[in-house]
Amino acid sequence: MSTRSIFSPPIHCVRAWLFAISFCFVLSAIGSAQDVTRTFRKGPYLQWPGTDTMTIMWESPTNRPGVVRYGLKGALDKQYRLETPRELVGVSPYAVTNASAEGLLQVTQIFVTNRVFLYEITLKNLQPKSAYTYTAETDGARTTPRTFRTFAEHQRKVTFIAYGDSRTNPNIHEALASNFNRHSPDFILHTGDLAADGRRYNLWGREFFGPLAEVIDEVPIFPSIGNHEQDASNYLHYVHLPGNERWYSYEVGPVHLLALDFHFETDGHEQFTFARRDLLTAKAPWKIFFCIIRYSTSAATARVGGTRLTCPSFMRRRWTWSCRATRISTSGSDRSHQRIRRRTGPSCVSLQAEAVRLCTRPIPIRR
Repeated sequence: MSTRSIFSPPIHCVRAWLFAISFCFVLSAIGSAQDVTRTFRKGPYLQWPGTDTMTIMWESPTNRPGVVRYGLKGALDKQYRLETPRELVGVSPYAVTNASAEGLLQVTQIFVTNRVFLYEITLKNLQPKSAYTYTAETDGARTTPRTFRTFAEHQRKVTFIAYGDSRTNPNIHEALASNFNRHSPDFILHTGDLAADGRRYNLWGREFFGPLAEVIDEVPIFPSIGNHEQDASNYLHYVHLPGNERWYSYEVGPVHLLALDFHFETDGHEQFTFARRDLLTAKAPWKIFFCIIRYSTSAATARVGGTRLTCPSFMRRRWTWSCRATRISTSGSDRSHQRIRRRTGPSCVSLQAEAVRLCTRPIPIRR
């Protein structure tokens, strides 16, 4: 009797076993994806990059420790563990309409409260100019590997995308964002109005994090506060930025960034004391400040090609407007950005809300 006849199962049994194993793998993959979707409501997403640091954030309904595994060349041989995330109580108002027997419509507003937790993990002592692979993990669910890059110590050039007022139309926002990765930006600037009403918790996922889910998990984003962020309470929960996070500056390579908060528009406010000092001491040849358009209430203005330009009044005495303006629009809104030059010194670019712009190479201004 041959050993083959004793130990070899019939071919139909082998097929059945293979089908069962493959079916189990499919169910396992589906279950894992569902677990990740339930566990990671927002993110992971990147904040405040640097030559040796990167911050990774996400939101989850579970209050469990979080872990980021990371490493070079695809390895995940290092980890950072966060024991206790921050709690966020998000409120979402909804209108409920009922018809009475008399045919009258009655509108009642109800409020739904969501208790969630924000994870904020800052990785340090990274290698400059390096690509890292990372995953985020909590409550037994782990994301698929993503990649982020640190800046070089002496970054000679940067590529970035600047846009804003992406609220209200998530389908348009997602379609726009689907083009970002093909430009390989180092970072993204958002000039404000991330959600139609920043006080409403439900809008942040639908209008901001959802459309950008396939972008900001690998490209860090620098936002500023728009008027639609309202009191900015939810905004400040979701960001990890330099300074006090309402207004801040950041420098990478030849570019110096200054973000301003529209809530403060008087010259005597500490925001403008900070801004004056920041712009006068910054050494980068390109200075870019970005803010919401409502700064026009206290702004110096000029007209170039029929377009009304505005800049905060704290710049009025030290900078001259003229140069060039380019009209840009997205989502049906039309705004401008302007290039400004000092009487002597480097160039400055002002980005004012509701604009989308791919900035791969600044265009020098004729002196």
